Amino acid sequence: MIISLPFEEIDVTGCRVVNPAPGLLLKRFSSDAAADETSLCFIENEEAASRLGKKRVGVIITFQELDNPSPQIICEAPREFFFRLVSRFAFIRPPEGLHPAAVIGEGCRIHSSASVGPGCLLGNRVSIEENVVLEAGVILGDDVRVGKGTRIFSGVVIYEDCQVGEDSILHSGTVIGSDGFGYMEKNGTLVKIPQVGRVRIGNRVEIGANCTIDRATLDETVIEDDVKIDNLVQIAHNVTIKRHSRIAAQSGVAGSSSIGEWAVLAGQAGVGDHCNIADRVILTAQAGIAGSLEKSGIYSGSPARPMNEHYRILAYQNRLETMWKRIKELEKKIDAYEKDH
Repeated sequence: MIISLPFEEIDVTGCRVVNPAPGLLLKRFSSDAAADETSLCFIENEEAASRLGKKRVGVIITFQELDNPSPQIICEAPREFFFRLVSRFAFIRPPEGLHPAAVIGEGCRIHSSASVGPGCLLGNRVSIEENVVLEAGVILGDDVRVGKGTRIFSGVVIYEDCQVGEDSILHSGTVIGSDGFGYMEKNGTLVKIPQVGRVRIGNRVEIGANCTIDRATLDETVIEDDVKIDNLVQIAHNVTIKRHSRIAAQSGVAGSSSIGEWAVLAGQAGVGDHCNIADRVILTAQAGIAGSLEKSGIYSGSPARPMNEHYRILAYQNRLETMWKRIKELEKKIDAYEKDH
């Protein structure tokens, strides 16, 4: 990603600057390995410092003064300082206001500082608060509410009556508020159960690309504050994901389940319906849950067990062939003994 960041615009309050470079224009954020004389990079330990050596780069954000001729900004937390700059300068905010190619329904309330891009389609009575960014082609149904500072990327669809909180990020292709998977058997066929609830998403939530979060049957599907969801995740109707939980790609949570605070679902983890997952539970990759987990801890396998127990069982499974052969040998010895006696 190309940037245009003059050295003078970096706020170095509380830092020490070595080899300042007035007039230097930085053009990219880079790792130390890929950095060049127009890059900003960070060094946070001795190993990285040794790897960089005396290579000349644009600016180094570092934990201590290095034996390197490049401009250096010395601070206590180089990684945090670096990514704060990335957040500020790497993403160009579109212009405020409504693009002429946006279609706006009746009774909408759109703050003057919001940006609504080309091809956006807003239903009736949509509420858009200050500094919201809707990239091109976002579709919001009737009565959708989007909190201040939230950014919604191209191609996101949010069905009617759903809510998104403040400072959240929704990536392209995600669908919020589609119907939950509910049917009844009647007269030898399947009859759809109407899904008339909504989805409520909290503050500082990030949802990756091509996720689906289904609306509740009657009440709410809830994603609480500070939840982080990776790409290609399915959240079913009536689910509650509590604050600070993280869900990795290709995971799924079935209907009416609840995920506790600070929980982690690794890649392809699956949670069955009507399960309650305690706070600070970690499900390792491809773990499968069919019942509730009431204690925090790390769980693996399907059905999921405490990780140590699961790997102990796997160790036994790897010995099954040897054990089977040993049993056959013992059976032959027993048969021979019985014949002789």
